[in-house]
Amino acid sequence: MAARLILRRPAPPLLAPPLVSVGLDLSATSAGVVALEAQEAGPPCLLHEEIVAVKGRGMQRAQAVAARVAAVTRRWPPGRVAIEGYASRRPGALIPLVEVGTAVRLELRAQGLRWLEPAPTQLKLFALGKGAGDKDQVMLQVFKRWGHEALNNDTADAYVLACIGLGHAGKLKGMTQSMLEVLGTLKVI
Repeated sequence: MAARLILRRPAPPLLAPPLVSVGLDLSATSAGVVALEAQEAGPPCLLHEEIVAVKGRGMQRAQAVAARVAAVTRRWPPGRVAIEGYASRRPGALIPLVEVGTAVRLELRAQGLRWLEPAPTQLKLFALGKGAGDKDQVMLQVFKRWGHEALNNDTADAYVLACIGLGHAGKLKGMTQSMLEVLGTLKVI
């Protein structure tokens, strides 16, 4: 039996889909959720921005926030997720914050997702070039650097967190030395 040699052209390389990064600013009262898509040039493309303010208390509220986060991460599967690390200066706010944070982290794990967890000072260093500043300064820098007018302080922080995710993946243009310092300290959890 004779064998036939069939020559085929190699398949063209498949283009990888653009990287999506989700930033989560969780708090005891509301959460900011932002999904960004990396762009070859210019600022990231905003896919989703949401203020999640859920009535209710305890685990009911925590589960509702986790469900909203899950809807976003299923709609725009992220290559990176960044969640602001725990911090609270208000007495009594830490327990609800941990409840929400735990429910969201469990949901991300259930989806097989891992995340970066920059501290609040790292978020500020990334956005402002210094580790301290108020939320209005972060909102202003988000607008000045990326041209995005955030819905509120929570989504401004979430936007910066999503940018941290893009930067960590090497997909954010125009990073400063302080941004690179922050990225050099973060590991995926």
